[in-house]
Amino acid sequence: MAKKKEVVNVNLEEMSLSELLTRANELAQKSNEAFENAEFQEAFDASKDLQDVIDQYAATKKDEVFTALKNTTHPMLEAVKQLRYEVIVAKESVPEGKHYKEKTVETKEKSIDLVALDKFCGGGIGANPEWNTAVKFLAACLVERHGADCETEVTGIKTSKAFTGVSAEIKEKVLNGRTPKAACSDKGLAETLNHIIELMIGEEYAKVTKGVAQFLLKGSIKKGRGVMTLQAVSNKIITEMLAEIMHCIILEKPLTIEHRIK
Repeated sequence: MAKKKEVVNVNLEEMSLSELLTRANELAQKSNEAFENAEFQEAFDASKDLQDVIDQYAATKKDEVFTALKNTTHPMLEAVKQLRYEVIVAKESVPEGKHYKEKTVETKEKSIDLVALDKFCGGGIGANPEWNTAVKFLAACLVERHGADCETEVTGIKTSKAFTGVSAEIKEKVLNGRTPKAACSDKGLAETLNHIIELMIGEEYAKVTKGVAQFLLKGSIKKGRGVMTLQAVSNKIITEMLAEIMHCIILEKPLTIEHRIK
């Protein structure tokens, strides 16, 4: 006779982070025990429930972090200082002496998404609210530098869809009289990044050197290819990399960019 499925009515949205973590560990153990006893449907159901708990933990933690940042005087600056927050994930491994994978619940650091934070705060975070558009423009400039995904010819230079919707003020601020290609040249990239950082967190932090700029350029190249695509330099990816650079500048730490395009 098939084992009757245990029905547990819980409202995940009403649970605290500690309660969600406890629940996740219980479900991981339940899944492991069911699998060991060859109760595969039970194991599958527990795994599904576990993922729901993990997703809710991430949503709850994000809401807590974003709410706390929103209530500061400078959400962008505080987000860059913090840079990451912890979520939980399910890991699988084969214990010694066993022939099946067991689940464990572990913590993992997640980058604060500045684009999502801007939307959460209703827009307007940062030293200049047009930073988001400027980052898109930087991504397009990087594409121009690598010569990838260029679609049309405008005023003698190649451009792409990412150049649309950029105000004349931001173009002037970022380009400073240069073409997009020149703005991302070996000489011009540091100046370009400093303009972007000034828009994001303020002029006093615009301290990018040529070496830092090259660090970003190398880190933004899609692995296994010699050029980038618009997808590879999406607004979210470039923003995460800029956040790591600004984090190091603000806290006067050695420069590292952990984010890499896979």
